[in-house]
Formats: sequence, structure tokens, C-alpha cells
Amino acid sequence: MSIQELTDALYKYEITKRNAVSRRNGKFVHYTSAHNAINILKNEEVWLRNTNCMADYSEVLHGFKALETCLYDGGLKKIFEDAVGANHNASIQQGINLFNSSWNGYLHNTFITCISEHDPDEYETGRLSMWRAYGGNGPKVALILNPSVFSMPTDALAAYTYPVAYFDAKLLREYMIDIANIVAENQQYLASIPISWMANEFHNFLFKLAVSLKHPGFHEVTCP
Repeated sequence: MSIQELTDALYKYEITKRNAVSRRNGKFVHYTSAHNAINILKNEEVWLRNTNCMADYSEVLHGFKALETCLYDGGLKKIFEDAVGANHNASIQQGINLFNSSWNGYLHNTFITCISEHDPDEYETGRLSMWRAYGGNGPKVALILNPSVFSMPTDALAAYTYPVAYFDAKLLREYMIDIANIVAENQQYLASIPISWMANEFHNFLFKLAVSLKHPGFHEVTCP
């Protein structure tokens, strides 16, 4: 076991989704207005939108509340504390405290853009719901994107890609228990790692989930 392997375990869903796209040589697509598409190509830049200005600004709050319910009402906090063991017991609460104290900043200073998996069945026509949702009333464009760009690890832009998770309460609990079980299997190795590292990684784990969790009602059937 290594720190990298332990980190990968915490982000199991993200890595699984990336690998699935890679195996089928999948592509990504960005739906936007023709005017904005020209600006993207001309200026070689993409502007992100503050999460409070999204069409449904409650989506990020949905993730925060779902995690809060799962950790406390669902008993996941205790499950993770047991998973890390006595030596790291405090790291879970420290991670939660860091997440809670940072949340207001995340809520007002997180900027996103929408990149979708490009279903092979839609290569010629695109997706009707996306044509309707993006680009306003003028001409609309779908930019097909090279997927390799989104899988290269880099901090150069301080911008990162995370797959959306349409988990209901049951799926979220099952996923978090699965992660806790992986951590528990490596409890002996974890004892050699500083508590501050685990606290920070648990905080990052919660943040990524909060931003990525979307209400199941928004889910559409895409590539398997």
C-alpha cells in the first residue's frame, strides 16, 4: 500500500468513471452558443460560471446537505472513524471541521463548466435536452473535445474535472461505506501516515463529493 493507492481508494468513483471512458475511447462534448464557441476557439479560453449563477444553484447545496445527512443521521462519521482506527480517529472529525469551516468560501468561490460524455449514439445529432438547456435562443454548437486533456494530472490551471454522481441517499451511503471498507483494510498502513494528511484528504474527499453530487432527478441515461 502507498499514499497514492490510498488516495486512489478515496476517489474510487472518479477513477472508475475516467477509466470507463478511456476503455471505450469515449469523447466529451460541450454544448454552447455559436457566439461563445467562436470566442472559445478564437481566444483559446473557456470561462467558468460561479455555482451560485447556475441554472439550478441549489445543486451544490444539495450535495452539501446530502453529505451532512449521510455522515450524521446515517452514521457514516462513526463508520469512518472505526475504519481509520484509534490512531487516526481524530482525523475524521478534523476533516469534517475543515470542510464545514471552508464551505462558505467554496459556495461563493467555486466556478464550473459543463462537459458531457458524448454517447456514440449521439455523434451525429447530439442530445436534445442539452440543445435545449445551453446556448440561449440563438444558434447553438456542440464542441467535441479530446478526452485525454481531462485525464492528465496537472495543477497548472488550478482547474479540475470531476464526474457527476447522481446518487440518491441509498447509493451515497453504499458508496461511502465501500470507501470506508477499503480504508479499513489498510488500517495498519494508515497508522504510519500523519493524522494531518488523512484529515486533509478526508476534507478533499467531502468537497469533491459535495460539488459532484447532483439530484437523481437530473439524471439521463448515457453510455454504460
